Amino acid sequence: ALLGYVATQVDVIRSERVARKVVDKLRLREQPDLLERWKDKAGDAEDFTVWTGRELLKDLQVRPAREGNVVKVAYTARSPQRASELANAFAEVYIDTTLTLRMDPATQNAEFFEQRVKLAQETVEAARVKVTSFQRENNITISDEKVDVETARLTDLSEQLVKVEGQLLENRSRGQANRNDGGNSMTEVLESRLVQELKSQIADVEKQLQNKSVTLGAAHPEIRSLSAERATLRAKLDAEVSRYATSVKTSEAVNTQRAAKLREAIAAQRDRVVQLKGLRDQLAVYQNELETAQKNYEAISQRQTQTGMESQNRLTNVSVLTSAAAPSQPSSPRLLLNLAVAAIAGLALAIALALLIESKVPRVRHVDDVLDTIDLPVLTVVPPGRRQRSPNRLSQAMLLLDRA
Repeated sequence: ALLGYVATQVDVIRSERVARKVVDKLRLREQPDLLERWKDKAGDAEDFTVWTGRELLKDLQVRPAREGNVVKVAYTARSPQRASELANAFAEVYIDTTLTLRMDPATQNAEFFEQRVKLAQETVEAARVKVTSFQRENNITISDEKVDVETARLTDLSEQLVKVEGQLLENRSRGQANRNDGGNSMTEVLESRLVQELKSQIADVEKQLQNKSVTLGAAHPEIRSLSAERATLRAKLDAEVSRYATSVKTSEAVNTQRAAKLREAIAAQRDRVVQLKGLRDQLAVYQNELETAQKNYEAISQRQTQTGMESQNRLTNVSVLTSAAAPSQPSSPRLLLNLAVAAIAGLALAIALALLIESKVPRVRHVDDVLDTIDLPVLTVVPPGRRQRSPNRLSQAMLLLDRA
């Protein structure tokens, strides 16, 4: 990853964008000699800044270190001041370009997120207005508590209905008993002290009447008096029993009416609870939309703050380790190296030239050379004679026979 990053930075330094900024930074357009070169080579066919930047890149050397993240920027020029000036200019412009490359996207992102923050804020306000309007229109303040109250009311009505239905069932049972035996088996009648006293008095009168009927006739005044008393007591008893029976009927009617009203109230309350639950579910949807919009707004706002800080941050992770200074010795030409290279090249060229001449003009040094050259048979070979002064030299003579 580090090697890839360093290679990318090397390409940025050698880019035409950096070179054009170096041209503008050093005001090279104001140099007459450079303007003359541009007119001679490019003229109106290419912009001065573009052409000059491309020419500057030809003498620029950018070499990354083998290890680490150090990059060496070197420039070759005819004067040492010019070389150091251009090397430092490329380094400074590269730092500014790196900062621009980082800040421009951050600025664009900040503008984008600023617009998104406004839209998100509008969405939050719209969702909040929707929730408030819904609560106001449906008279919902705290939805959960209100639904709980209505549910408790429905439960209470149901319990009341169960109790009334129980009483109604009891009233119907007592009414049936009243119709079967005239109400004598009703609990109220059985438990009534007045009824019991009347029955006891009637029993006493009937006993007296039975005893005296043996000796007295039906027209006897005492018999008539006892009969009248018995009739009176029975009338009182019937009236009392009838009163209890009437109360049972009244209670049954009242409980029937109460049960009907409770059923209607329960149906209405059930509809109210269902309606409130539906309203609460709808309100929950609106509140969920509001929470989602709020979270979205907070996330975008946080991102907008971050990008805004990045767009205003002018710090960079690149710094000049060592500024270029004017060299005391020229980098080229190197006299000794050039002489050595020229000597070696001249020797190699001389050898090659001698071999070329030798191949073009062959010399006869052996019998085979004669045969290859003139294509004639050899009659004899004269051996060389010995000379005292030059015993190491050898000379040969050869006779050739012409075909004719």
